[in-house]
Parts: sequence; C-alpha cells; structure tokens
Amino acid sequence: MTTSIYRSLMVLVACAALGLPLAAHAQSNPVTTVTAPAGGMMASGAPFTVQWTSPGQGTIHIELVLANAVNPVATLATGLANTGQTQVSLPATVECNPQQFYKVRVTRYYTTNNGYYHYNITGESPPFKFTCPITVIKQVVNTTGRPSSGAIFRIRVQCEPGSQTMVDIQASGSGPFTRKVHVPPNSTWCTVQEISTSMTPAGCTWLTTYPSGQQRTPGGPPVTIVNTLQCSPLTNSGPR
Repeated sequence: MTTSIYRSLMVLVACAALGLPLAAHAQSNPVTTVTAPAGGMMASGAPFTVQWTSPGQGTIHIELVLANAVNPVATLATGLANTGQTQVSLPATVECNPQQFYKVRVTRYYTTNNGYYHYNITGESPPFKFTCPITVIKQVVNTTGRPSSGAIFRIRVQCEPGSQTMVDIQASGSGPFTRKVHVPPNSTWCTVQEISTSMTPAGCTWLTTYPSGQQRTPGGPPVTIVNTLQCSPLTNSGPR
C-alpha cells in the first residue's frame, strides 16, 4: 500500500471518528506551499531564508532533499512554530556539490483536537543549487628559530560576478591552516591573491610560494599558499 493511499484511508478513519466530513477536514488543513527559495543559487556557507504558507495548527519540520529523490539529505530545522519564515544553513556534514539540484521540503505536523489522529502536510520548493566555497590552505614554514608567533597573512578573494572578500589567516607556527571562504550566489569564478604578509623579525623576510592570482571555480580544488620565513645568519656583535 503506497503512502498516499495509506494517508487517505487514515483521513477517512479520522474524519469518521470525529464526525467530520472530508470537506471540513480539507478546509481546516490546507496544503503547505513553499515560496522561498524559489530556484536560483544559494550560498553554501551563509544562512538562507525559507518561506512557506500552511495555515493551521502544528509545528514545522524542514528538510533538504535532492531534486529527484524522496529521502532527505539533511534536516535543516525541526519543531518550529508555524510562523511562515525562518533562516537555515547547509549543514557542514553535507558536501557541497555545485552541479547538484536540491529542494527544500517543509512539513507541518499536527494532531486532531482529541489527540487521536496525527497527520502531516508537506510542500517542496522549486529546485535550486548551492554556490560552494573557495578553500584556501595556508602552509607556514619557519625553521629559523626566530619567533613568528601570531603571524597574520591577508588574502583577497575577488569573485565575478559577486564581491570582494578579505580573509585574515593567523598562523602561529607550521601549518597547514585551512579556511573556507564563502562566495556570493551566482559567482562562476574567483581570483585568490595574497596581498600582505605579517611583520617579520629583524633580518628576516617572508617568501611566498604561490602563483599570483590563482583562479578557481567555487567548490573547485583548494588554493595552497606556502610562506617561508627566511632569515640572514645571526651575528654576534659583542666583544670577542
């Protein structure tokens, strides 16, 4: 027996138990409609808005599903008041795939007045995609014995179309240090460039191993930047 047939039979049983006609049941519990997201692109690392209409009592459960699948990929929110709007984010446990279409499923759970019958009304959004982050890996090499604790390196991520993001990566020794830089929706490519290095001890300089202006598509391979502290030999200027 399919789920839809089973639910229909349960509606008949519940309405009969309550002495309600099916028309009254349908009018008091209209369908759930998801109005946002309405397609397009969502930034994977930033909260996005889910909006729905589902007049009636009950609580709201929100899931992320693949566009052509039934089982959910992740639960985005549960036990919410039926306010019609909330903000959710892509969980870190879900690997971002910029080619995959998703939908948001909103379900309103409610119980009849006598607690006898439990039911849910579900709606789904139009398909949409996620814009995945740019991954920056910072490797710091310091074998000089000179202190470089708290070294800060500034990275610029310029996305087109989109916006400019500045990222400060603080390194306290050897790395690597990984940062995921979230890019705006609809960005198709980004340029990653180190624009400044940390202050250095006297007689030292930072050498950067990094092709200037690397370009990446969101969700593509990481950009790795290696900074090596190079120092001149220490000299003893004191009396012999």
